[in-house]
Amino acid sequence: MAERQHQASAEPGSKYDEAKRLGLKIITEEEFKGIIKDFPKK
Repeated sequence: MAERQHQASAEPGSKYDEAKRLGLKIITEEEFKGIIKDFPKK
């Protein structure tokens, strides 16, 4: 899968920079919604 660039927000700040430095995958809001859609609602 090709690496895509995502915009975290207008000013993502140091947490975004730290996540990138650590090599963590940055996901979009749509990807996040897809991950949590099957979780039971309380």
